[in-house]
Amino acid sequence: MFCALSLYALILVGQPGIYSEGDIEIQNLYMDAQSAKFKGDTDKQIELLKKLIAKSPQSDGAFYELARAFYTKNDLEQARKYGEKALGLNPDNVWYAVAMTEIYEKSTQYEDAMVLLRKLIQQDQANDTFYYRLAYNLLKSRNPEEAVNVLENLEKIKGISEESTKRKFEILSKTGKSDAAVEALRQLCHAYPDEVSYLSNLAIYLDDLGHKEESDAVFRQILELDPDHAAANIALVTRKNDKKNKTGFLEGFDAIVQNMSIPLDDKIKEIIPFIATMKGRGDRQSLFLDTISTQLVRLYPNEAKTHALRGDVLYNMGDVENSEKSYANAIERNDNIFSVWEQWLKTLWELGQYQKLAAQAENALDLFPNKFGCYFMYGVVLVETGKFDEAMYILEEATLVSGSLRENIILLNIAQALLSVRNGDNKKALKYIADLNLQEI
Repeated sequence: MFCALSLYALILVGQPGIYSEGDIEIQNLYMDAQSAKFKGDTDKQIELLKKLIAKSPQSDGAFYELARAFYTKNDLEQARKYGEKALGLNPDNVWYAVAMTEIYEKSTQYEDAMVLLRKLIQQDQANDTFYYRLAYNLLKSRNPEEAVNVLENLEKIKGISEESTKRKFEILSKTGKSDAAVEALRQLCHAYPDEVSYLSNLAIYLDDLGHKEESDAVFRQILELDPDHAAANIALVTRKNDKKNKTGFLEGFDAIVQNMSIPLDDKIKEIIPFIATMKGRGDRQSLFLDTISTQLVRLYPNEAKTHALRGDVLYNMGDVENSEKSYANAIERNDNIFSVWEQWLKTLWELGQYQKLAAQAENALDLFPNKFGCYFMYGVVLVETGKFDEAMYILEEATLVSGSLRENIILLNIAQALLSVRNGDNKKALKYIADLNLQEI
């Protein structure tokens, strides 16, 4: 932005120290316009700047401020008009040129923006921003090849950088030039051979392209620099033990579990898909998951997520009693995860521990006052324990937070039908069952 002193030099007329009455009036108009700008009164600012220009029509700084004011109002036509006037009066002013590129870009006048950006690059060949903006405008003009050339010209002047490589890579990969995209990543790795994150990006992209051997070679290079690198360790274990062979993969996963330098979240992310496909107790997949989840609890005893994971494994193995204990342990360490509460309440219901369920469902309501599942579980357990009036109230509250979701309405009909039966009102229960049948159609 122009500073006030710089703008004075452009607006005021006359020699230093010699001010006419007109000069002072122009100065006051400028100060009032700046005051309006800082107050957010753009309309007033525009009004005052127009008065200033009427008195000093060669004040390019005032035209610039007026262009920015109209740009703020998203009046691009007026912004362009006054911005071009400022630039015409002072064609070498960088600030005016930069402002006009913004206006042209937003007006989708990319060719006009590129003319100014090329001129700006000639004035300052080491300014990264001008190259990036020119490349952007070339992309918007559907000229990706030239955009890459612009970025490569920048690299010839300043060397390869993460930002220039990122922009080149995005253009090349999105335009189907995967070989050139790989080469861009390789050049960055060559320029910074000890930067593991750059090698990781290259390995992952090669893997995505199906170049497994090349990808593995890069991952091994990463492990030479950082033996505990999570992605590299997991990738090589995954490759060695194909995920399609679930038991083989899990059997080889022990090294990952035991490696404390690999983040817990990365370990869990690899395990979760296998939990979802468990078939109960006894098969090898379940046995390996049982062992892995036990190890994770032992290695991370204070992490709620390991206890929750253990609970999921036990539940899918049919061991509801011990899964309930694991969920309780998870919530003891972190009571702010609703999905764990939901599973815990479900296990308490299946175990018939209604008194404990009622107490914990009420606690869950305090923590998650807008969650339908808390109201539903609390409502049905109140029905089951004979507290019908309280159950009626809670189920009415559940209706308010149900969000009119079909699955929630079905559950509410079931709960209301159960409440009606327990109250001895079979006719009302049949009505809810009829409504339930309609919902299920």
